[in-house]
Amino acid sequence: MHGSTRQVRYMATLRFEFPSRDLASADPASIEKTIETIVLPQSEVAAASTKTISLGQTPEQVKAILGEPEKIVNPGPKITYIYKDMKVIFQDSKVADVQ
Repeated sequence: MHGSTRQVRYMATLRFEFPSRDLASADPASIEKTIETIVLPQSEVAAASTKTISLGQTPEQVKAILGEPEKIVNPGPKITYIYKDMKVIFQDSKVADVQ
């Protein structure tokens, strides 16, 4: 198998520098709006739903999560669902690999 079920989390630190003369008179909402042009607002992060599939899921479960594939390749014992950014490989009607 070529896929991985290991989750990886990344951490980053951003530093925003504003001239002190601007900060003294700035409205907090305008500062937040400036930062949000670069960083996704917390409300949108909470609302975003990550689509996740797991090894062992059925084709129906995968379609329910990812939608209809762009193409289905069925050369024999393995079936491959091809999506825009990934391939989901089924063996015995269960997810066996994700590439």
